[in-house]
Amino acid sequence: MKALFTTRPSLGLTVLRLAIAAVMIYHGGQKLGYFWGFGLEGTLGFFGGMGVPSYITYLVIAGEFVGGIAMVFGFFARFTAASWVLIMIGAIYLVHWAQIGEQGFKAIEFQLVLLAGSLTLLCEGAGCLSIDRFLGKKDCENCKVEEKK
Repeated sequence: MKALFTTRPSLGLTVLRLAIAAVMIYHGGQKLGYFWGFGLEGTLGFFGGMGVPSYITYLVIAGEFVGGIAMVFGFFARFTAASWVLIMIGAIYLVHWAQIGEQGFKAIEFQLVLLAGSLTLLCEGAGCLSIDRFLGKKDCENCKVEEKK
């Protein structure tokens, strides 16, 4: 459990966390009908057309939208980042890989950036200014900020 909350006291990780969370909240919100999205029914139809079971669709929406909100606060960041890694691998494989023939690398570049950022958060944690840092601080030697003299 300790490893779930430990994090480096990095402002860079905080910025990365907030940027990716904003993207995920936006895309998860679209799947729910916000931000000019197709809504739950349209999302279920789109995913179902690719052979994705509805329970996986609900998990993707929860990972993006609810996970995005949790990530804003840096709460369960490693767990959320792990879900985003799986979501991005699925998005690349099921949707964007087939578009490489006509679009080239740009078909997957955005998803690769989100995948790399999610892997970074999975490995390094939520950064400073996070609930995870507060919860893991007692047991985390890496979270002690050295005083500058």
